[in-house]
Order: sequence, then C-alpha cells, then structure tokens
Amino acid sequence: HKNNRENTGLNKNRHDFIRKQILVSIPVRNEEEHIVPCLLALARQETQPDKVVLWINNTTDQTHERVASLTNTLPFELEIVRVVYDPGLASAGLARRDAMAHAAQYASSDALLVTTDADSEAAEDWLSRTLNAFTHYPVEAVFGRALLLPEEARKIPFNLHEDKRSEQAYGALLDQIALLLYPEPHDPWPRHTEHSGASIAVTYQAWSRVGGMPAVPTSEDRAFYQVLRKNRIRVRH
Repeated sequence: HKNNRENTGLNKNRHDFIRKQILVSIPVRNEEEHIVPCLLALARQETQPDKVVLWINNTTDQTHERVASLTNTLPFELEIVRVVYDPGLASAGLARRDAMAHAAQYASSDALLVTTDADSEAAEDWLSRTLNAFTHYPVEAVFGRALLLPEEARKIPFNLHEDKRSEQAYGALLDQIALLLYPEPHDPWPRHTEHSGASIAVTYQAWSRVGGMPAVPTSEDRAFYQVLRKNRIRVRH
C-alpha cells in the first residue's frame, strides 16, 4: 500500500507542460481490497489521465466486481482487460509489460505512458508533479517515490522503520557523493534513488526505442531503469 509522489522539489501548481495524452497502465491480480481506493485516487488527480487500463490477470477474488461498482463514476476512460496466463508463466513483470504494451496501442507519438500498482493510492498531485519534471528537465522518463500509507506503516515494528531510515540516509549520502563526482544536470539534487513500478512515466518514443518493459518475471521496474540508462535515455527521479 503506497502513496506515490514524484520528488522534484518544485511548486506543484507550476507546470506549463504542453498537454500530452496520458495513458495509465495498472497490472492487477487479486486486489479486491485495494483496487477501488486506487481508482478513486486517480479520479482525484489535479491532472487527469486520458485513459486507464486495468490488466486483471489470473484473478480469483472479487476485483472485477469491485471495479464494476465504479462504472460511469470515473472522470477518465477506463478499460478493463481480463487475461489468464499459464501458471508457469504468470508474473508481475509479464503483466506490467503486457498492460503497457496494450495501452501503447492507443498512444499518439508524443504520449506519456504511465504505470502504477493496484495496491497504490496516488497523491492528488502525482501526475501534475510528474509533468512538472518533464517541463523543467530535458528527460524522457520520470521515476517517482512510493511511500507507505500511515495505516500500513503502523503494522511494521518500530525498529524496522529505524533501520530503513538509516539505510535511506546512507543511500542518500552515497548518491550525493556520486553527483559531486559525476553531475547529472537533468537529475540534480534533491532526488531519490527508487525505481518502483508504483510510479513510472515514460514518453512513448523512449518506451518504443527500448522495446517496452523488459521481459522479466520480477523487478521489471528496476530492469526498465537499467535499459533506459543503457540506451542513454535521461531519467528524472
């Protein structure tokens, strides 16, 4: 359960990004508890997506019925695709790859392909701040942060939170050192180092150039970041 926010440090109301087509893809598997809050969070976005694709795969719970309860109440076009993968092939990575490829069929040449998770609740300024990053930096992809919602965080022992904070502080120091040695004007400090499928936006052109989301069963989000870097595609965190 995550709260997605692109950490640009910019005024959330200041974005003059030329209005692009925004297509959001969400892989979904047995998310009856979270799918309605996920979609309602998207409905509250300051900048609305044009289309949301739900890729409901290998699902045995009431996810589809929960989505159906929102019919005609959402401010964006919602497409529901139901698929069943062979159990030996089914994976989160495959579902995200196929969901984005399906959405890309509707994309204009200057569209933005966005993906998030079905158990995520996007902050109201998620898409606005993501667009701000494209406005202010010469990048073709933006990776946002995923934070635990308060009610989920309370389920985790305090000492684990302390360990995570220490680890993140250490990682931030290493990242600042790396930036001093190898500055990246398109991705300056402050930034984060997360590559979570809960918050990824990429231009259609860049997505096409790398062949879409990598065909790996897990950690497809981190693999996608690596293939973007390998192809010299600039990324903002």
